Amino acid sequence: MTTTLSESGVLDLFDRLIEEGVEIRPLVGQVAAFVQGRLGVVLSDGTAVSGDALGHVSDQGMPPDALVRQSGRRDIVWVDRDSGPLEESDFLLRRLAVAVQVLDRREDLHTRVASPVELLLQSRISQPMLVETLRRLRLRATDRIAVYVAEGSDRAWEEFRREHIPFGLVAAADYAGRHVALLRSGSEIDDDSVTPPAGLRVALSTDRLAREGNRAFREAVAALRLARPLAIHGRPRGLLVRCSELGALHALSELSRSDIDGIADVAVLETLARRHGPIVLEALEAYASTQSQREAAALLHVHHNSIAHWVRRAEDALHCRLTAPYQRTRLLIALMLLRMRDSAHPGRPAGPTADVRL
Repeated sequence: MTTTLSESGVLDLFDRLIEEGVEIRPLVGQVAAFVQGRLGVVLSDGTAVSGDALGHVSDQGMPPDALVRQSGRRDIVWVDRDSGPLEESDFLLRRLAVAVQVLDRREDLHTRVASPVELLLQSRISQPMLVETLRRLRLRATDRIAVYVAEGSDRAWEEFRREHIPFGLVAAADYAGRHVALLRSGSEIDDDSVTPPAGLRVALSTDRLAREGNRAFREAVAALRLARPLAIHGRPRGLLVRCSELGALHALSELSRSDIDGIADVAVLETLARRHGPIVLEALEAYASTQSQREAAALLHVHHNSIAHWVRRAEDALHCRLTAPYQRTRLLIALMLLRMRDSAHPGRPAGPTADVRL
């Protein structure tokens, strides 16, 4: 330590970090930067964390001649002997040991209260907690997993799980306002004809390492923005989206609501839907994603004249001919963007509603 430490300054630092509930790594980095010295922690499971005078954190172990103190939980804290006077280092070690013990207990309490699925899906989880969480799930870090994320009623979700996830299920829970199922790779649905129960939106992540549970979860949540339940003649249908089949379309899910609101084609489609009801969007999406008006009509079980009517309305509103090159693709992208915007938040209505009058 290149500066003389005041006990009150050290106490204030540790009080603030404990109140903020920081994890062990940022604790070590901030304390090391504050005292302008090298110090670290060796947790009871063998995990090593060290910080330097610049606040950089690494997994390096303690030097052989470090000043050492053991906490009541068998964690070891240390300070480099070259960092400053012995009396200052001893005071710092005592405070560091107490802080590590308090924060380590908080993590243990969180592990006991939260389900292992919830812990694995968190964006910030310490390495020791990750190891313990995987152990509770009976997974190894290198096992392959996939994650289902769904929005809809509890009843619809249970029906979907019972019929389509009978094998390979590791665990399931409700997390961040959504239904989540974690399963071993190879247990995913491979039948393209599967349709979830009415009103249920489901997304399936790509194959990931077990330690990348949060990444798989975020990927599936983003894909949900491309999934909106279809309502044909007032009867809602569910929808399943597989991240592995989205390809470059997955990049659209990174757009924010404000980005989408600024696109003129989206505003035009929203106006049509507000005037005529969601049937216009379903008719246009069926047309944009098939080869002809008759094929779209067969998909929706309506007369092809109904599809032709909505296509003309869209052409007038968009000031284009949808049979021209790229215009049908333009329509499909605009429909997808509107769907993503309206699917951004759990519980948000899927789109505008109105009386349907042809």
